[in-house]
Amino acid sequence: MADLTPPAELQQQNHKLVIDNLHKSHEYIEHLIHKAYRKQDSITTAELRQVRNKTSDLIADFQDKNISSFNRRQGNLDDFYEAEECFMKSSTGLLEFLQTSLDTAETVDTLTLERKIDSLATSFRNRIMLTDELNSEYEDTKRKQQLNSLDSHADELDSAKKSCGITHGISIEKDELDDTEYLSKLYNYINLLEEKYSKFQPEISPNGDYIADKNWKIDVTKRSVSGVIKDNLFRKILTIETYCYPIQQMQDFVEHVQSQANAVGKKQHKNLCLIANEWNDGVKVFARNFIHQRMSLFLYELKNDTLIFNDTSESANHLKFWHSHDTERQTLNQSMNEFIEEAEYFTLNDIEMKFGLNHQGANELVKKMLNQGIIVDVGLESPKYVKSKNM
Repeated sequence: MADLTPPAELQQQNHKLVIDNLHKSHEYIEHLIHKAYRKQDSITTAELRQVRNKTSDLIADFQDKNISSFNRRQGNLDDFYEAEECFMKSSTGLLEFLQTSLDTAETVDTLTLERKIDSLATSFRNRIMLTDELNSEYEDTKRKQQLNSLDSHADELDSAKKSCGITHGISIEKDELDDTEYLSKLYNYINLLEEKYSKFQPEISPNGDYIADKNWKIDVTKRSVSGVIKDNLFRKILTIETYCYPIQQMQDFVEHVQSQANAVGKKQHKNLCLIANEWNDGVKVFARNFIHQRMSLFLYELKNDTLIFNDTSESANHLKFWHSHDTERQTLNQSMNEFIEEAEYFTLNDIEMKFGLNHQGANELVKKMLNQGIIVDVGLESPKYVKSKNM
């Protein structure tokens, strides 16, 4: 998947090209009608006129914004590029068939022609919807390609230290990729995070949702580690991502961070932690003041084992564990067990206030504990919960 075109750009570009091809196809069909008419082939002429009308209808549908966005299906990034390729192939296949039909003296095969138009209409309906999740997957894929480029480049370096650069013109600190001490610290940090991500998973999202029962998937490379929680096949709830990306230029850094933030969809949150041996003061100031509704930014300095972030941000403080050197934490179940041991009784509101859960999240946790027989509801007019005597 090298040199991927951004989904929105590719879909708009393809849509324009296909409409242009359809106009040319319509013109070629007109020529074929005149050709059949001159031969006094009334059956072919009539069939071609029907095909022409179908082509006119298809052009109108393609140019109608409401119809163009109707019945699009959901899918991942691979589905998207596959659907766009099929859409373009159907269009060029129709045009090439018409060009060949014009160049030959034989009567055009109207049945095959109609099938090709139907195939184009089907591929149009099967295009993938542009969603926040799809754009986020594109950004993740692009970022991983850049990291893989770094890995390949580092493997080829000899003992003589060289200045290194990342793809797409983003410069990085000299001598980092081939410095033994730097690599040692980097790999130790990635290994620590991998172990932590394997042992624990986020249980409460920044907006207070209970996510301990959701699927937590981690991914590790030489210079990155990430974890993702999804509520279904497509929609990410929380992404926690840490990778080596030591950008020197302030403009490059800000643009990269903002592009990552813009790719985070509604009702989602992302933790982005960028690793360098040492960050310059301008980048540090930017990170300490960074505010975004759906993303928290962290910087990690290998040289000083320092985590830099906006400590006034509730979401950043809530999730800083996932980038820190801390390797142990109390799980929500452990905290909840301690709480119900000490409480005479408690309500949903008490759970919300104590653990930072929203109302729905607190309700899901309490419902789970009721089903497990850990607590019982002793409230008469309103729910009140106590520890079960069986526990």
